[in-house]
Amino acid sequence: MQAARPEFETEVLTAFSAKLREYCDHLLRSRGAEGIGPVLVVSVVTAIPVPALRKRLDDLAVQMLGRRLPGARLDRMFFAVDQAMSEPMYAIGVEERPPVERPADDEAARLPVQLLTLSFGRPHKFVFGLEARAAWVPIRRGLPTAGARREIALPEYLSMVPRGVLLELRYSHGRVELRRTEDRPEYHVEVDQSRLDRGQSIALGPRGGIAFRNGGGQAELRYVLMERL
Repeated sequence: MQAARPEFETEVLTAFSAKLREYCDHLLRSRGAEGIGPVLVVSVVTAIPVPALRKRLDDLAVQMLGRRLPGARLDRMFFAVDQAMSEPMYAIGVEERPPVERPADDEAARLPVQLLTLSFGRPHKFVFGLEARAAWVPIRRGLPTAGARREIALPEYLSMVPRGVLLELRYSHGRVELRRTEDRPEYHVEVDQSRLDRGQSIALGPRGGIAFRNGGGQAELRYVLMERL
């Protein structure tokens, strides 16, 4: 596997800074400056390993949170390599970690964390860390709901994804599954070209597609699943 060029490392560092700054600004606009003390999880997926960047990215995150969101804390940072990634050959995710609720058998401690990358075309890639738990997690568009236990929130500007919670996700017993909810029945949802009826679930493979159909319109998110390094 080839080593990362200095130019690529600089590009990842710049994109990381911009992504974290954007997330901080979103939280400030939506919740105000008072009472913000989120615990954040950051994921970095690249086509080429960037081991030399790990400490620099960690230090940058701590410094930026200290300046922009006093009281916020970086819980952990995940790294993964996906050699099949297209340009720009990296994806960076920032999400707020809710209070941890461990299953009774502590399944989360036994199973590896999975990284889920959702993408729409080359410029729109979003990474989420998945820890094993028995509960279903809603997938929706917009900033995370204040007080939500757990959810996968895509950016508000990703207007090709329908509003509402059409899908829920669960990572349990070594499988990552999607389930169609009762929400927005006018949309047909397909996962890996298989239609999901309301209440039906399907296991995800290493990579594939999630399509939303409404009349003659269609939007498709691509997904990639991998264990974090």
